[in-house]
Amino acid sequence: FYKKLAKGIAYVLLHVDDLGVMISPKNPEWKRLKNILTAQYEKLSIKQGDRVKYIGLELFRNRQKSRFEITMYAYILKLCEIHGIDPDTCKMTNPADALNFGNDTYEGEADTEITDIEEILLYRSLVMSMQYGNLVVPSVKYHVIYLATKQAHPKKGDYQKALRVLGYMVTMKDEALHIYGVGDLPDIYVYTDAAYNVYNDSISHSGLTVFIGEAGGAIHCHSNKQKRVTRSSTEAEIVAACEAMDIAQFYKNFMIDLGFQGTRVIHYQDNMSCIALVASGCYSYDKKARHVVLKINYMNQYFEDPDNHASMVWCPTHWMVADLMTKDIHGTQFKALEGVTLGHEDIDLGPYEKKVV
Repeated sequence: FYKKLAKGIAYVLLHVDDLGVMISPKNPEWKRLKNILTAQYEKLSIKQGDRVKYIGLELFRNRQKSRFEITMYAYILKLCEIHGIDPDTCKMTNPADALNFGNDTYEGEADTEITDIEEILLYRSLVMSMQYGNLVVPSVKYHVIYLATKQAHPKKGDYQKALRVLGYMVTMKDEALHIYGVGDLPDIYVYTDAAYNVYNDSISHSGLTVFIGEAGGAIHCHSNKQKRVTRSSTEAEIVAACEAMDIAQFYKNFMIDLGFQGTRVIHYQDNMSCIALVASGCYSYDKKARHVVLKINYMNQYFEDPDNHASMVWCPTHWMVADLMTKDIHGTQFKALEGVTLGHEDIDLGPYEKKVV
């Protein structure tokens, strides 16, 4: 909720039974709101200041650099304690120790399926806990989601991978997620990608990353195993792009609720065939693939409507930030995409000319 004041805007954020209030304590509106809540609920538990902890999130308002820095270091340290990891020994520079994190074949004892129910529950607990930690370490989201697909019958090798991912997360203690203001008329930027034929059942993997205006780090990261088999990398990209539509629309509606009426949505895509199919509709595609044709026509109709203020834009693969959500990336490219996702300054992914198709 927001209210325009004589100077600035007061924001109230509701999360279950908690309120987050963004307003100066010296402003009369803060006193008025506090009196209303006190009259209703009597004694209030108030956390205020530039450093606040909330449900595992460590929020710091860096006034010098005009940004919020968000970490979950204490939360991740607790996970390390539960799973017997010494954070001081964690020196890895990548969450995956091999070029193919999705390889299900292990050597020796690591290839043994876990049968002890307590160890299975411990594995599941670790994976689910790391999913929450992905809020501030989104660069390991693909790895965690991939491990989540193994929860029914995890192997010892899966558990070893999960412990390595946790070890990498703890090394990110000084690499906070940076969030700035969104600017006067912020656009929504959606990067969408798919990795084709990733799993043993031939299903692909989708990923997307959402940025708003000049807000710095990603506002939303999404990574998931697709629901059905696709016949080509282009079909996989179409499925991923269609999944992104509803998420992007949610953030557009959110910005409209905050008073930004002219918000545009730019969907970035590195697959030219996908862009061409969406631009032309079902007439250029095999109509036997009904579930794919439906998605093509849905997106075609959406982008053709000028009232939606939306477009699909090509970008080269090395600029595709959502790659981080769909596959193994190593070396300098991994750190560069991670830096962009976290909103860190001076990240250079190389030049390219944006092309609207």
